[in-house]
Amino acid sequence: MTIFLNPLATHLDNGTDITYDQVLANLRQLLRAMLKDGGYQDAFSASSPECKVFTDEELTALLEGALSYFNGIPHFTDYTFITLPQRWYMIITQGAFLLSLAAQGLREVGREFNITDNGISFTPPAISAYLQTVHSTQYATWITEIDKIKSNIKPQPRAVGTFRVLALNPALLRLRHLREK
Repeated sequence: MTIFLNPLATHLDNGTDITYDQVLANLRQLLRAMLKDGGYQDAFSASSPECKVFTDEELTALLEGALSYFNGIPHFTDYTFITLPQRWYMIITQGAFLLSLAAQGLREVGREFNITDNGISFTPPAISAYLQTVHSTQYATWITEIDKIKSNIKPQPRAVGTFRVLALNPALLRLRHLREK
């Protein structure tokens, strides 16, 4: 079931509140599409059982990690999946995608070794370096996008006490007195 939410809505069109599970299902669906996860065991038959590489728990952990990164980059925020505007779903999903790339890169390092049997040697292709390169390139772009978002939602400074600090500083008082002469 696809649920596309209004970024400012706190309830669906039928009057029911948006739940954590509905938002998370939507984000998991976006992440599955990015990861190309959800194929079939037999590529030529749609009637074969579905073969998902990532479980829902793994996708949820990746999404929660990406949201934690998003909240932890200054200036700090306290967004949850329910309070997060829909226009930022792709940023969180992209972060989860990058976390999955990093995790898969670490798994692939363990698989890169020479296999030798009866004089026949086989070296699997080294894809961990490729995954790490893609991760580091996209990670820099992702951080830049988050910085842009955070700078746009940053609260404006309040000028509380600014004039009082200037007035109490003796050097500034002296300077003001000299300018008046």
